[in-house]
Amino acid sequence: MINEMLGVGSENVTTAAELARRLNTDKRTVMQLIRTERLEGELICANNKGYFMPKDINDVNETISRLYKQAREGRAVAEAMKNTRDDEISKGEKKRWLRSV
Repeated sequence: MINEMLGVGSENVTTAAELARRLNTDKRTVMQLIRTERLEGELICANNKGYFMPKDINDVNETISRLYKQAREGRAVAEAMKNTRDDEISKGEKKRWLRSV
């Protein structure tokens, strides 16, 4: 579905906003559709401008590197939050993040 809407090569990107407009949905849904298609084996590539189908193996390799970088950054944020939570629990400082209802 999404793969059929994309141009070939990084010079033919389509933004998530444009895909959302064409599909009459929102960008979050477009990103979920792209994720699903990638998990099903579609080699949908991306750069900082948008999405495209690969022209060559370099396009695929660059997207793989980009995805790994995003995963590392997400893991670092999760670890930082986990460490802060654990530190606050060990110090008995739960009050800062427990809100009254």
